[in-house]
Amino acid sequence: MAAVPVRRRAPRSPNNTASLSEHDKHVTESAATAVPKDGVKQGGTRQPPVTRLNSLKFLYLKLAPVRAELNTEFAVATGDSPVRRYPSGSGEVAGEDRLVEETYTPLSFSWPKALLATIVLLVCVAAMDVALSRMHYHYLFRYEISPAKAEALKALSNVNATVQATNISCTVYDPSIKKTVNDCSRSVCMYEALQLADKRQQVLQTVRQTHIIGRITAEIFDRQRGVDQAAKPEILFRTKSCERIIDSVDHSNRMANMFSIAAGIGSLIGFWLLFCAILRPSVPSVPESEPETVEKVQRRRKLD
Repeated sequence: MAAVPVRRRAPRSPNNTASLSEHDKHVTESAATAVPKDGVKQGGTRQPPVTRLNSLKFLYLKLAPVRAELNTEFAVATGDSPVRRYPSGSGEVAGEDRLVEETYTPLSFSWPKALLATIVLLVCVAAMDVALSRMHYHYLFRYEISPAKAEALKALSNVNATVQATNISCTVYDPSIKKTVNDCSRSVCMYEALQLADKRQQVLQTVRQTHIIGRITAEIFDRQRGVDQAAKPEILFRTKSCERIIDSVDHSNRMANMFSIAAGIGSLIGFWLLFCAILRPSVPSVPESEPETVEKVQRRRKLD
């Protein structure tokens, strides 16, 4: 029996395309243009159908950062260090969802940071004491000096009644003119001016004894201006008349007021920044995922 020759096919190169029959071509075209069971082909890309399941999946991806943030807050409250996992959404091109891991790192104690925070806290407390001392100063001026000034002006308007009520002498020495005068109105004016000057000194001493940092700041400010608060009333009576002293007894230094306002605002800003720096959690950023290349997408489709 003669041997039947077997025709063997040569191995086909990847670059060479095989010739298809009419039936094979029809099957291939039908498979390429056919509508799959779970989606519609558009532009050669398999699109999932719009179903309730896909809508829930979309909502799940959108709410993933919110869930991760809640997990972080829970970790801060309990002192744990969990690993947060949530879909990144970067797998939509490849047709799959990848999980992104993010580890919460609690604040670690550091002596340099603690020392810096302590220094900032002390500076803010000192600045706030300066502002509070000035507020206390104006408060006492408003509710103690201003009413006394109104009573002094009322006494000057009715000299005879004041002389009879206080039983003062109409003969008085006026330091502004360096003479002894016999004038009841001048005597009443000097009397009321001395009373207001003493009350103003009492208010000043009360404020400086209450606020230590405010007292130190005020003493430095007075030293730069060359003012001695203890000898100030005597100097005023030498250089000003009693009417001017009564009129200016409730006035305050504008520069000191502006400095106190700036100190108060600066202390509030410092307290807020320190509060935010202490309570801010140290959460590392999410690592960036590698971009999906065309080769990776094609390779994944072939595997599918």
